[in-house]
Amino acid sequence: MSAPALLAALLLAIAPSPPPNAAVLTLPSSGGGLLSATLSWPAGQQGTSPALVAVGEHPGLAQPLNAAGFAVVSIDAASSGDVAAAVTAAAADPHVDPDRIYLLGLGAGAAAAAEAAAGGVPVRGLVLLDPLATPGEIAAVAVPILLLREQDAGAPDAGTQALISAARSAHRRLDYGAIDGDDALPAAITAWAREIQ
Repeated sequence: MSAPALLAALLLAIAPSPPPNAAVLTLPSSGGGLLSATLSWPAGQQGTSPALVAVGEHPGLAQPLNAAGFAVVSIDAASSGDVAAAVTAAAADPHVDPDRIYLLGLGAGAAAAAEAAAGGVPVRGLVLLDPLATPGEIAAVAVPILLLREQDAGAPDAGTQALISAARSAHRRLDYGAIDGDDALPAAITAWAREIQ
């Protein structure tokens, strides 16, 4: 066996395989290459589930969202084109209800998620957690927005207030909430998704 073939075999042997309720997706990247994403769905699922396309790194987030009834596509996207490819893949998957797909922008991934939503990617809503997005990116989004901050409850900081003002001045629906840790995220998203249906 050649050295490259041996290395490839070893990497495959030590690479973690996805759990039974997950699959690795290979998507076309807007940069011309390929992009890897992971799709997971609620264990024991019967029928389809609403889905969150989670843009940005936030390890361990999929499992509690799956337990709350969401399929999750986890992607570290560099552009709105990458986000659009993930939404298209989610909509085509038999575990996902294509009419109930939401974007979840996490930190730096919020800008790509907001840009995709503003560009017309077919989603029901946009959830932003501790976003690094600009007021202009938020004002251009036509779907409902849930803006969450991981902090103690209280008044939003100046950056968050600027995002809220931008959405409201553009007459967009924006709901704001502060959550205390990741454990509160699935409940906040579930309640909001039911409210905007």
